[in-house]
Amino acid sequence: MITIFLQDILDDISSTHLPYTWNSFDPKILSNKIELWDFQSKKAIVNALKVLWKYYEGFL
Repeated sequence: MITIFLQDILDDISSTHLPYTWNSFDPKILSNKIELWDFQSKKAIVNALKVLWKYYEGFL
């Protein structure tokens, strides 16, 4: 049986509890020129953000 640790970590982090600087943008709009297509998932962007926050949180 495979245990998925990263998904468990992501489920424990609420994106609303991230600091404002990490949570102050619309994940659908990545920049002035780049937007997600309809088939792309905003959840994937939010999950990547949570993983990066967790990674950098360990070094502070």
